[in-house]
Amino acid sequence: MKFTGNARFTTVRTVTTAAALAAALLLTGCSSSDSDDGKSKSSGKSEGSKPESGPSGTTDPGPLVAARIDAARVVSVLPGDGDLPGWRISAAPSPYDLQQEPRSRTEPSCRGKATGWCKGALHTSTAQFNRPDAGTVEFTVHTYESAQAATAAQQALLTDRAQLELLPDGQQKIALPAREGERTDAVRGTGKLRSPSVLSVNAVGTTVLTIRTFGLGTAAKTYTDTELAALTTLFSDRSRQIQKGTEATARLQDGALSYAGPKG
Repeated sequence: MKFTGNARFTTVRTVTTAAALAAALLLTGCSSSDSDDGKSKSSGKSEGSKPESGPSGTTDPGPLVAARIDAARVVSVLPGDGDLPGWRISAAPSPYDLQQEPRSRTEPSCRGKATGWCKGALHTSTAQFNRPDAGTVEFTVHTYESAQAATAAQQALLTDRAQLELLPDGQQKIALPAREGERTDAVRGTGKLRSPSVLSVNAVGTTVLTIRTFGLGTAAKTYTDTELAALTTLFSDRSRQIQKGTEATARLQDGALSYAGPKG
């Protein structure tokens, strides 16, 4: 990112008043913009006076900052109650230290594992949101010791979750819009509950973010590519905000998802 300093100049006595004024106006214009399109690059914020909105309607958090997330902030990456309008969170999410001995057979753990998606993994947490006419959306965050470790783990997590959650036949890849500094893969298929399901796995800085949609029978919503992109952007923006050291404020815009039945 390019920062411009304060323009300083002096008026030479031999220069006429009109010429001095023209020079001042020219220098002022250069210090406020680096190009003719009027996009300001003189601050650390995103271009323009107002940040742009992505397909989810969330505020663009600006350039990606890859920073390790401590255990206390892992849950903050996940959307909270009210961040998905019309949906209800099933339970308060809990953080898990992947390097600790699991307390139960169902608790996620990488203890004794240093390959696949476990390599460099630190913590994880999951939040599930439910809606009667749409089913369930599940958000899972894995944090890593570095951005390199997270990027390397992304494909392994995609393979692992697809084998675990989707039937092998009929899987179709989904092309989601690329965002700078991220690596995203998504697949559409049939879940183990024999209903429509989509899965996206996104490496964002030092995190890998997984979104899974599923449900029972007709309660399972079929998501468009645009709707899945909105969910992925929401999750990505929250991770970016936390890695920058700010609060995660991104939420899904009203109307970003459509429903066949009455709202829950």
